[in-house]
Amino acid sequence: MGGIGKTTLAMNVYSDSFVAYHFYICAWITISQQYRIREILLSLLEELGVLTNKLCKESDGKLKELVYKSVKGRRYLIIVDDVWSTNAWNDIKMLFPDENNGSRILLTTRIKDVADYVSSNKTNHLMRFLNEEESWNLFCQKAFGGPNCPPGLVDVGRNIAKNCQGLPLLIVVIAGLLAKDNKPLDYWEYVAANLSSIIAEKDDHCTEILTLSYNNLPPHLKPCFLYMGAFPENYEIPVSRLIKLWVAEGFVNPGFGQIENVNVDWIAKNYVNVDWIAKNYLTDLIGRNLILVGQIGSIDGRIKTCRMHDLLKELCVRMAHEENFLLVKSRYLRFLPEEASFKRRLSIHDDASYSGREDDITMQSMYHVRSFIYNGWDDTRLHSYYYFGFQLLRVLDMVGVELSGFPEEILLLFNLRYIAIACHAVIPASITGLWYLQTLIVEDPTGIASELPIEIWDMQYLRHLKFSRVFVPAPPTARSLFLLRDLDTLSMLDNLDYDISQQMPNIKKFGIHYNSKSSHFLNSIFQLKKLETLKILFDEPANSIFIDILRQNSPFIDIFGPSSLKKITLERGRIDWKYMRIFGSLPNLEVLKLREYAFQGREWIPNEGEFLTLKFLLIWETDLVHLRANSTHFPCLEHLILRNCSKLVEIPSDIGDIPTLQIIEIDCSSPSAADSAKKILDDQQSLGNDGLKVFIHPTKTKVYPLKFGVN
Repeated sequence: MGGIGKTTLAMNVYSDSFVAYHFYICAWITISQQYRIREILLSLLEELGVLTNKLCKESDGKLKELVYKSVKGRRYLIIVDDVWSTNAWNDIKMLFPDENNGSRILLTTRIKDVADYVSSNKTNHLMRFLNEEESWNLFCQKAFGGPNCPPGLVDVGRNIAKNCQGLPLLIVVIAGLLAKDNKPLDYWEYVAANLSSIIAEKDDHCTEILTLSYNNLPPHLKPCFLYMGAFPENYEIPVSRLIKLWVAEGFVNPGFGQIENVNVDWIAKNYVNVDWIAKNYLTDLIGRNLILVGQIGSIDGRIKTCRMHDLLKELCVRMAHEENFLLVKSRYLRFLPEEASFKRRLSIHDDASYSGREDDITMQSMYHVRSFIYNGWDDTRLHSYYYFGFQLLRVLDMVGVELSGFPEEILLLFNLRYIAIACHAVIPASITGLWYLQTLIVEDPTGIASELPIEIWDMQYLRHLKFSRVFVPAPPTARSLFLLRDLDTLSMLDNLDYDISQQMPNIKKFGIHYNSKSSHFLNSIFQLKKLETLKILFDEPANSIFIDILRQNSPFIDIFGPSSLKKITLERGRIDWKYMRIFGSLPNLEVLKLREYAFQGREWIPNEGEFLTLKFLLIWETDLVHLRANSTHFPCLEHLILRNCSKLVEIPSDIGDIPTLQIIEIDCSSPSAADSAKKILDDQQSLGNDGLKVFIHPTKTKVYPLKFGVN
């Protein structure tokens, strides 16, 4: 990220007296975004002390030859600062001969792909943010010239340093501003509360450094970056939500352009590619250090959430406003009603407040809005004319606000691609008027199943149906075509008493509240060849039909069918442990989560040859007493979590011999299980295995000290 200290670190190396003594030649060049190779050559020759007026008139080829000869046979250190592309490196790398004499080139860049390309098989040094104490020390040094801070400013000063979120540039700039004048305490408190906006308004240098990263973005990534301004500060953005929004907005295109005016049939046919490309867009923005990684999946390493540094967030919001891309309403940002008139996207944060007027977002401004992301107030503030005003709306995301019911005014917004709301919903048949709808998300706090009309089967562009609980009626029997053939996500069904495999053949994520009425559930799953994630919440203990199928001796693959299945979550099934063998025979299962007595019984004896690909195992609340397992039963296990396993005697010691095992977590389980986990850790450490970590979360009976590597 810009301002994290790359150039400062390089300068400290370059200026070190021992380093200067070690190398015969030291030179520093900075590569601009729009660099010219001739300017780089002249700069290098000046650094090397050989540039003359005559040489300034020579050809580029002659200058390259002179640079090469000037460093050949000598031990040199060349700092190449702020490289923005691999082309820039390709243009200069041949200037420096590698003669195995201890010469070094130190290169800085904001872009991970450039670093990977330049360093080849060598490890890059990834700059990190400062921790709180390091931030405070730097702040004091710049604000007071030393480690001592006036007692009355310590608390607010530490708060300011903390709010800089470890970015050295921000710490130095804000400390410099505060050091200039003897400001009173209330001014310091104002700075602490409005840090990013103050920097954006008062420090052009800081803003310019960060703006360089935005200016360097290719056109297809700029709208994706600006869109990040729609989310509140310090908000962990779920990647799955962000990807769906980018696709619905039309930012993603295999041709690396926007697809706002592309035919919807084209979008449907290329949806899988569009979804995959959106994830690559995110990876690219992360590699450019414009978006920060939040939570990481414990098994597959996938990024689950992402976020933005507050200073970049402030820049993002202001640039989006200047480019008429997005308007953010927040107590930190003020605007006039007419400023909203030409903004295509409107985001209201939960810190927004009214100014005493009925509303400062006019009907005229709402007419132009294509996207509405709403995080503020309660539903009493939501008047029906909001929906009527957004006549061209494509994205409506207000899942953070509980509505009294499904707003039928939404059904008039025929351009909608994405809906996310929170309410108990009985969806009317007129939902089919939203012909282009791709995503429908309804979170219902009541726990009562929402209902979809039979006409839902006519909505062929649907990609994601996500409800807390939903009843989907059987499809019309007269139709033989795939009706929801491109549906990717369906959860959580209230029950399933018909076969969905013909109508929804491409489902990847499926969730169901299983009960005695779900008679066709297993038959449907058998046919879903692309299914990757399955979640079953039992409303009652597994019934005889379910158990009868588990009793069959045929392999699990013949029951559930899809070899693509990687993740299973089961809850409240109270299935006997002896039937676990059927889940164990799944060829590609990587994640198994067993919650709230998913299985019950005193003993689980896995069989050799089962769970050959399992990496993550969670057992959360069970009456299990004995786990008769060893390293052969879970040969690829990486993460084992036991929660509320109060009767479990121990974790078998052989579990520690699994070569891939990285983490064992014990939470609110028996003291003897915790003891066995600690013993496994001690045994493995004695064998030289320092890769295993054991976390025993505090219980009422015993807490192991940190010296044992246990938290």
